[in-house]
Amino acid sequence: MKTNNYKIENNVTLKGGTNGNYPFSDMTVGDSFLIKCTPKAISATRSSVFYQSRGFKIATRSVKGGLRVWLVK
Repeated sequence: MKTNNYKIENNVTLKGGTNGNYPFSDMTVGDSFLIKCTPKAISATRSSVFYQSRGFKIATRSVKGGLRVWLVK
């Protein structure tokens, strides 16, 4: 039987939340921002953006220097 050495804790505050890393709440339709990343990181970055954009309609495009994100609705 395998045992683990994990300490179980309670009353630890969960930090962060939806839209915490990106400025969707401060944007108006047509605004965009650039996330600087390598071409290899585009897919993972796009996934992160879509996950955190719940409640907002966005579009993304790979551009020179990273990933550009637009608020479209």
